[in-house]
Amino acid sequence: MNTTLMEAYMHTGDPDKAFQCYYRIKDMIRQFYLYDFLLINYHHAAARLFLMINDHRKCEIQLRLAEMITSKSKNIRDMASTENIAYQLDSARKRPWQAMAHLSRYKQLNDSLNRRNHDRELSQLQIEYEMAKKDLDIASLKQRTLLQDRALSSEKLVRNLSVSGMLFFVIFTAVLYRSYRSKQKINKELNVKQQEVNAHNQSLRHLLNERGWLIKEVHHRVKNNFQIVISLLDSQSSFISDDAAMDVLRESRNRMHSISLVHQKLYQDESLKGINIKEYVIELTDILKDSFGISSWIRFEYDLPGLLLDASQIVPLGLIVNEAVTNAIKYAFKDRSDCVIHISVAETPDGLMEISIMDNGCGLPADFNVDQCTSLGMNLICGLTKQLQGELSMTTTIGLAIKVRLRRLKTLGSEYTSPSAVLAHA
Repeated sequence: MNTTLMEAYMHTGDPDKAFQCYYRIKDMIRQFYLYDFLLINYHHAAARLFLMINDHRKCEIQLRLAEMITSKSKNIRDMASTENIAYQLDSARKRPWQAMAHLSRYKQLNDSLNRRNHDRELSQLQIEYEMAKKDLDIASLKQRTLLQDRALSSEKLVRNLSVSGMLFFVIFTAVLYRSYRSKQKINKELNVKQQEVNAHNQSLRHLLNERGWLIKEVHHRVKNNFQIVISLLDSQSSFISDDAAMDVLRESRNRMHSISLVHQKLYQDESLKGINIKEYVIELTDILKDSFGISSWIRFEYDLPGLLLDASQIVPLGLIVNEAVTNAIKYAFKDRSDCVIHISVAETPDGLMEISIMDNGCGLPADFNVDQCTSLGMNLICGLTKQLQGELSMTTTIGLAIKVRLRRLKTLGSEYTSPSAVLAHA
């Protein structure tokens, strides 16, 4: 009891009361003979008490006394506790190698104790298994006896079962016939439902075809509206004599052509999935050739794959190509021969698409700054590139090279940006 009290006072941080218990136990040791299991607990508790107050010498004395007892009793649990306290003492004395040695022996003894407990549990389980096996054997014998009793009464049941079997066969046959008739009725109902489903599917296909025609009609009408605007611009140009105003009208008409061409391609396409960029760019540049009358002195070169692009991307890209080609025609080839405009589209290794418009003209001035440019064409190119979430680069080596890198939409035809929204954003 005093040993337990001493441990409790140490845990509560009261070494003075713990020492009172310690001295009471020392008096008992002088007066009475105590068993080893009582002494070992006392020496361990006293060693921890002296370690708590940093009296390392007395702690070591208690550990030696404990080792003397454990050397006789060979109790693994007591030996492990002694090694654990010795490890704490050497750690407090800053003797790491001795502490590691005690810790290693403590781990070995603790593992041995765990193995012994494991073996004891296995033995207990083996005993329980043998007892359960005996119980099963007894239950098996009882079951055999019960089966023999039932075998005696089974002969009496055979006749009753035969009669019951015949009766069951008659009832089963009647149930099967009823099930057959019910199945025929269900099949007829399913056939009727299937016909209704087929008719509904046919109606949905018809509606889908109508939807496709309506979408094409919308694109056709939008294209016609753009053509009306273009015709109005053409009519207006006949009343204007100022060259600057004529250039503005012509550039506006070309921009309308680039958007109108998108809707023309969409209503001419059977699948409505997207627009072939190769066909679109070639037709767009043909319109620009006719508008500026440059077929004889500017040569166009193309490197275009047959990629399908969504309308939400092809409209801004068409406007970018229109502005870049228009700027090249107007400013790049003054007093030059063998004029070439090269347009290419390529897919990069990082999954992006790059559109390049290059010419062999005079290029940009050395002091040109795109951020300070007030030209509508350059502002359109920059604004449309931002709308496409792309990257714009302009380099001057042999002429001017305008490159736009962007990520191509994988789901074609899913989105569309209205032309008014495109121009407003730019």
